[in-house]
Amino acid sequence: MHTLPLVQRSTVAWVRGISLAGLLFNAVALPAFAAEADLTLVVTAAPAPVVVDQELRFSIDLLNHGPDSAEDVTVEDDNAAAASLSAVEFRDSADLMVDPQILPSLAFAGAAMEFLIEVANTGPALAGGVDVRVGIQELQMASYLSASSSQGPCSSALDTCAGPQCQEVLDQLLEVSCDLGSMAADSTGWVRVTANIDLPAQTHLTVSGDVGARDTADSDSSNNLIEVDVPVVEMPGDGVQVPGGPLTGGGGIGTGCFIQTVLWDRSGGITAR
Repeated sequence: MHTLPLVQRSTVAWVRGISLAGLLFNAVALPAFAAEADLTLVVTAAPAPVVVDQELRFSIDLLNHGPDSAEDVTVEDDNAAAASLSAVEFRDSADLMVDPQILPSLAFAGAAMEFLIEVANTGPALAGGVDVRVGIQELQMASYLSASSSQGPCSSALDTCAGPQCQEVLDQLLEVSCDLGSMAADSTGWVRVTANIDLPAQTHLTVSGDVGARDTADSDSSNNLIEVDVPVVEMPGDGVQVPGGPLTGGGGIGTGCFIQTVLWDRSGGITAR
């Protein structure tokens, strides 16, 4: 039994680490102290579905809808809220992962940059409903230009907003989601996101990539999310020294001209267009 001394109106309390035997719960508030309180419970389990022998976490969210505070609240085994999930054998699970290297390794201030995030399914089973989310914490949606993937569509909050709502979306942090559909075992995919780097040199971007499967259990979720620090540097002039590679580019940037898009490929070359 878990006792919560006070649950204010419109607040949420939680209890974690409950065993499998404790899937059913009930919230009780003593009538003498909370005659007008309205308590509800939501129980969730993750990951779902779960692979046999994989760690499983339970969360219990307790909400008081009010209008009054609820005192001396207890959470105990009962049938008021329940969480159900399925367990699968390892052979029926996938292992999705994000490549720890996001390209490019640096960004140019004032330029439009294309970021490449690679994902893979190491199996043993096909992964269904694969979704990749990419975010750049220091940039807003106003900096977002486009996104594409190896398979399936990409979207952002700008695709569903209308009218004044879109102005609010422009102020949100840059985040894009791409639906890759199904990925066979031992296959790879990618997502490309292009954005204007509206930051001065000597600052840093935090680029994140997160992959998950809606329809298949993932045997190792520890490699589903990465965050990479990308420094912002001055726009290059006569040539660019690629880290670990030859001097490329060449030629100056004339008055009134600028590099519109800079692409970085794995061969170490830079293409400006």
